Amino acid sequence: MDLYLLRHAKAERAAPNGDDAARPLTQKGQRDARRLGRWMRDRGIALDLVATSALARAQETATLVFQGGGSPPSFEAWEELEPGGTVDGVLARLAALDPDRAVLVVGHEPQLSALVSVAIGGGRIRLAKGALVKVGEFAPGAGGELEWLVTPAVIAPGP
Repeated sequence: MDLYLLRHAKAERAAPNGDDAARPLTQKGQRDARRLGRWMRDRGIALDLVATSALARAQETATLVFQGGGSPPSFEAWEELEPGGTVDGVLARLAALDPDRAVLVVGHEPQLSALVSVAIGGGRIRLAKGALVKVGEFAPGAGGELEWLVTPAVIAPGP
């Protein structure tokens, strides 16, 4: 499995109604997500599935990444990706998938950094908002290989 992990882009500090789950992306976050989508398309990254947290900022990030780029892959909201979810829960969901698939997981910290660490067999990684990681040849329980990590600043440096 080719596993891609994406931390949601920069979100507002508070939602208009005070509900943390409803916090939308900032304008910068929206711009970064669209740029990431173009960057992925320019590199021919094709995905079979996008799994996101149900929180607005993760769903908005995933939607913007695929905006303007042909037909998007299937989207699923996974409860395991919401704050309070566990790495083991996400690994169990991944283990149930076809190993020949390319999957993008969109979620939150600190869970995504912990998931990357487990996926590559250890070490510490901290994902910036909007950072995308590719773990190639990933198999739950066996790990995979960190192929690359990009941040919004690498994709489009400057303001």
